[in-house]
Amino acid sequence: MKKDNPEDNNFNVDLTSVKESAKYRQAEAARKQAEAKQMTRWEKVKAFFGNERTRLAMGVALMLFAAYLCLSFLSFFFTAGASDQNRVVNYTVMENAHSPLSIKNAGKAVGASLANFFISDGVGVAALIIVWWLFVIGLRLARRKKVNEDNGQKANEDAAYAKQIEEYAAQGKVATVVEDDSAKWAVYARSS
Repeated sequence: MKKDNPEDNNFNVDLTSVKESAKYRQAEAARKQAEAKQMTRWEKVKAFFGNERTRLAMGVALMLFAAYLCLSFLSFFFTAGASDQNRVVNYTVMENAHSPLSIKNAGKAVGASLANFFISDGVGVAALIIVWWLFVIGLRLARRKKVNEDNGQKANEDAAYAKQIEEYAAQGKVATVVEDDSAKWAVYARSS
């Protein structure tokens, strides 16, 4: 048994350096992956607003705000416009909110101020179009389906199913795509 063969020692040294370089490569790859995973500020904002829950919450909030504006505007038209206008013009929202003299608008001090701003100082009756616009945007945000990122995979699956159906048709069998109870798709074929 030769223990002190110089070639064997060189081999062991080289093997150790290979192991160390492999560890270094692994650490370097992990560092590069961590850098790649760090998102820019714009990507973070895009991911936040692209989240389905965020869109739903924003949509519901917009619809509720539109309903509040509609209530305030209609109250301004039918009950409280003239009586509240003096208080809204001469006092701040906080003063009106804490005042013993009550605002008659259904939206209270904030609603009376918004109604005065949009209707008296702004676009008039057309302010209801703004309310409608906010409601529709909120509805679209709340109902918007997330775009499936696996569109390519779905297209490939559909092409595979179409190919299977063609193969069955060439054999004289009638085939169709069906969904089972676990929401998995498959090609079902039967003899014609």
